[in-house]
Amino acid sequence: MNSKISPLAWVLIVGLLWRILIALCTPVIQDEAYYFDWSSHLQAGYFDHPPGVAIAALTTHFQQGSWFFGRLGVLLLGSCTLLILANLYRNLGFKAQEIFWSILLLSVT
Repeated sequence: MNSKISPLAWVLIVGLLWRILIALCTPVIQDEAYYFDWSSHLQAGYFDHPPGVAIAALTTHFQQGSWFFGRLGVLLLGSCTLLILANLYRNLGFKAQEIFWSILLLSVT
C-alpha cells in the first residue's frame, strides 16, 4: 500500500508547525489579551473589532492562562485558510506546479 502524502498536506503540515513555533515563542501582546478576555464575554461586536476575534479565542477556555490555547483557534483557522487559498489559486489559473506551490508556501508565512 502506497502511503504517499500529497504536496498540499505537506504545505498544511509545514504551515501549521511554523505557526505553532511562532505561537510558542512569542509573548502575548495587549490586543491578544483583550481578545482572550472578550472570549469570556461574547457580544455581537466590540468597539473596533468584529466578534470573530473573540470567537477565534474561545479555545482559551480549554486551559485557562495558556497563551498557546488562546492562539489555537487562530492556528486552526489559518490552516483552513490555506485550503481555501489553494482552491482559489487553482481557480485563478495557477496551473504550473512550481508557481502554484511557491505561491502557497508564501501564503504560509
